[in-house]
Amino acid sequence: MLLLKLVTLPRLLLGNSKKLLCEKERGMLIKEVEVKTIPPVPPEKARLNALQRQKQNITKSIKATKAQATISKGQQQLSKALHS
Repeated sequence: MLLLKLVTLPRLLLGNSKKLLCEKERGMLIKEVEVKTIPPVPPEKARLNALQRQKQNITKSIKATKAQATISKGQQQLSKALHS
């Protein structure tokens, strides 16, 4: 199956042909893209993938929380040092 995809391109990268100059004014270029079908995933594999994504998201959340705590602690120390 072929689909048409609109791609924005920087104006300087477009060529000098009349067709591209017309598309250059709109900032768009039509490009053909071939869509491939994805085979179905067994339920066990889908569950494992979901659990792995969940673990990655929790790890990112914990890392962000620790970074925010460190920033907060540093701000408190700075505030104490300035007011002392």
